[in-house]
Amino acid sequence: MKKIITLFSLLFLITIIFIGCTSKLQVKKPVTIAEEFGKNLYTADSQKIADYKKIMASISEQTNYLKMIQTFDKTIQPLMTKEAYENCLANRYTTLSALICAKGNYTVQVTNFILGKNLYGEKEDKAGYYYEAKLNFTATNGKVERTDTSKGYIGLSKQNSQWKVSIYKLTEAPKLYNEIMIKDTKK
Repeated sequence: MKKIITLFSLLFLITIIFIGCTSKLQVKKPVTIAEEFGKNLYTADSQKIADYKKIMASISEQTNYLKMIQTFDKTIQPLMTKEAYENCLANRYTTLSALICAKGNYTVQVTNFILGKNLYGEKEDKAGYYYEAKLNFTATNGKVERTDTSKGYIGLSKQNSQWKVSIYKLTEAPKLYNEIMIKDTKK
């Protein structure tokens, strides 16, 4: 009888451990990945801006530049497919917020990230959302605050049972971007 109780106790313990471990391995939903991606893409604090300025200072060294950008993008790169990341990198979407903030002496926080309805419905391997990001730009001196918006599309697909951003399209950049770039070209 003692052996049976010990055996059942051991099986019970193994079952609890197994259930606990598998619950931690749950796959994030595509909407969660899209929101995390969008918030990380637009947020730029003082440290991120300092890192961006450091990268721009070493732009002449092309290979070093790419390695530094990949380090800079450590919060969004793991959420994306390789092809989608390379596209964002080529279009400089990954550094857009940092560029605005560095040139205009701002930091930016996402105050609201609104995703539309999944365009693919309940398909198991694809998801797609139009989004609107509400942004709050704060001057580094803390005195000037400005709100802005940005819009685009985030498409996701499953890779190895994990949702990844496979398409990113910016359809409307923050207005502050155009103002800063126009001001910069007049200098």
